[in-house]
Amino acid sequence: MYSRSTPQHQEAAVHLATLALSARQATLGPDDSKTLAAKQTLGNALLYKNDIDQAISLFKEVVEDRRRLLGSQNAQTISSMAQLASACFKADRVAESAELLDEVVDTRMKLYGANHPTTIRALVDQHAAHSNAGHKEIARKIGTDAVPAMLDRGRYAQALHMAHTDEMQKLVDSALTQDIDKVPPGIDRTVVAELLLHCGKISEACEVMELATRKGGAIYMFKTKGICQFAARHSQAADAAFRRSLRARRLENGNYNLEGANPDELTSAYFLDLIDKNTFVAELSDSKRYSGLPWLYVGMRHEYEGRYIDAKMAYTRCVEESHYSNMPKIALYRLDRLGMLNHEDVGSIE
Repeated sequence: MYSRSTPQHQEAAVHLATLALSARQATLGPDDSKTLAAKQTLGNALLYKNDIDQAISLFKEVVEDRRRLLGSQNAQTISSMAQLASACFKADRVAESAELLDEVVDTRMKLYGANHPTTIRALVDQHAAHSNAGHKEIARKIGTDAVPAMLDRGRYAQALHMAHTDEMQKLVDSALTQDIDKVPPGIDRTVVAELLLHCGKISEACEVMELATRKGGAIYMFKTKGICQFAARHSQAADAAFRRSLRARRLENGNYNLEGANPDELTSAYFLDLIDKNTFVAELSDSKRYSGLPWLYVGMRHEYEGRYIDAKMAYTRCVEESHYSNMPKIALYRLDRLGMLNHEDVGSIE
C-alpha cells in the first residue's frame, strides 16, 4: 500500500510505525516477538518511502535478533533474511543479496523441500541476485536445476525468468504438450500463449488467450491477446483486445491518456498506432528493467508485417539494450527461428 501512497502518507506511515515500535519496546522489551514485528513494519515503511539504507539497518537488526533468539533454522529468521535480501537487491547491493539468499534457499530446502512455494520464490530471487552480481555460472546452475520442477508445476513465468537462453526450446516444447487446464490462470497461461506465439503456433496461442481471458483478466493478458490476434491477422479482434487493455486510460471523448502508462499499456498503444516507435522506445529508455522491451515488440510487429530485415534490426537492438534477461533470450530465439541469428552472440546472454 505504501508504494501507491503520497509522500505525506508515507511520512505518516513512518511516524506511526515509529510510535508503535517505541511503545512495544517500552512495554514488552526489545526481544519480544511483537517488538521485532514492529521493527520490521517500520523497516517496510522506510523502504516504501525509499529510505533504503535505514530500512536495511532495521532489517539487519531483526535478522540478528531472531537468529540469536530463535536460531538460524527458524522460519521467522529465514523470512527476515529474505526480506533483508530483497532490500539489499533494491539498493543495488546485489552481491550481499545473493549471499543472504544462498542461506535462505539452503534452509528452505531443508525445512520445506525444493517444490514448496516459498523455496521456489527464494530460488527466483537467488537467480536474479546472482545474475545481477555477474555470477553467470552460478545463476545458470540455479536456473537449470530449478526449471524442470517449475515446468512440472505449470509455473511458466518463473521458468522463463530462470531459463538460460539455450533452454528456450525446452520451455517451448513443454508449452506445446502442456494441458492448459493444469496451468495456473493468469501470468502462467499467458506465458504459455507467448511461448506458442514465439515458435509460430499462432492459432494455438490465440486459443489459449481466448480461454485465459474468457472471464476478464489483467492488462498484460489483453495485451498478449491483442498480439496473438495481430499475428493471426485478425485486425478487429486485435484492436478490441488492445483497447480492452487500455480501458482505464480511455477518456470520455474516446482518446486515451497515456501519462504514466505502464509497459503493457504502452505496448498496446504502439500496436494501435496511438504512439509511434520512437515514442514507445523513448518512454522506457531510462528504465533498467524495461529498456529493451520496446525493441522486442517492435521486432514482433515488423515480423508479423513481413518486414523481416526491420524485425532483425529491432531484435538485435533488444539484445543490445536489455538489462532484463527475459527479453534478449526471446529476441535471440525469434532470430534463430528466422534463420538470422549469429550464434557467437548467444554465450553472453544469460
